[in-house]
Amino acid sequence: MATELSDISGVGNKTVKSLNSNGINTIEDLANASIEQISECGISNTRAKDFKYKAKQNTITIQTGTEVQEEYDNKNKIKSNIDELDEALEGGFEENAVISVWGESGTGKSQLAQKLLVEGYEQTGKPSILVETEPDRFRPERIERLATKEDTVENIHRVKAYSIDKQISSYGKIIDAFDEASVVVVDSLTARIRLNSDFQGRQNLSERSTELGEHLIKLEEVADRLQCPVIFTNQAYKNPDSYGKNVLQYGGAKIKHTSLFSVMMSKAKGELFEAEVQHHPSTGNTSTLIDIGEESIQGV
Repeated sequence: MATELSDISGVGNKTVKSLNSNGINTIEDLANASIEQISECGISNTRAKDFKYKAKQNTITIQTGTEVQEEYDNKNKIKSNIDELDEALEGGFEENAVISVWGESGTGKSQLAQKLLVEGYEQTGKPSILVETEPDRFRPERIERLATKEDTVENIHRVKAYSIDKQISSYGKIIDAFDEASVVVVDSLTARIRLNSDFQGRQNLSERSTELGEHLIKLEEVADRLQCPVIFTNQAYKNPDSYGKNVLQYGGAKIKHTSLFSVMMSKAKGELFEAEVQHHPSTGNTSTLIDIGEESIQGV
């Protein structure tokens, strides 16, 4: 484990002196510095992002409960601007978090995801990124109807990933291509895995679980490197043998343990949809109704 700045791969003596002259003297300083602060030392954004990431991997801290709370309070969050949902999320979708939005077909998962792409850019000025795994789900005209700024569509980037290999490669491509982002959405995380013939049948459960695990690890890296929430939509299946609700999230425990929390989407009365926040570390389980209209997506 690196203990000095010079122990970090790629950080030579000249770079150390430049960092020191700008008040970055330790690995902890480098891990906590912003990309802008590191870049001001004459370092490209790409290298600054890489140095910060490596420094964070070598930082072990001991904190009091008060310090931990201050850290949470200072996290950037993307609001959905659906008041009841944001309240259940303690202010919104927080940076570094990997979050699942799941449900059966036609329950508004992709609609909520597109709203978050809009909100991400318009609240931060940073680009929003969509990894599209099912063709032609992203519709710029829908974004225009939800947007309040003229340049929103221009600042939402689609990455086509219509196979498992392209999907897993897209995560690394995003890290290389972007120095920052407001939010990354994967719509959907598991569609290609479910469609792949290599993972059909119970005899292939282990391989399928391994493949899903690799995707989740990469999404954690994306969230960490770009300092933003990563939100993926996920599919559901029915299990008639389960107790209580028989609609379950695809991926089971692996999804549950990797996601900070989940938002289950389902149809409610009339034209309304229900968003149920599940397993939030602070607020637990909370439900709210959402009206998904042609011109807006809002709480009821």
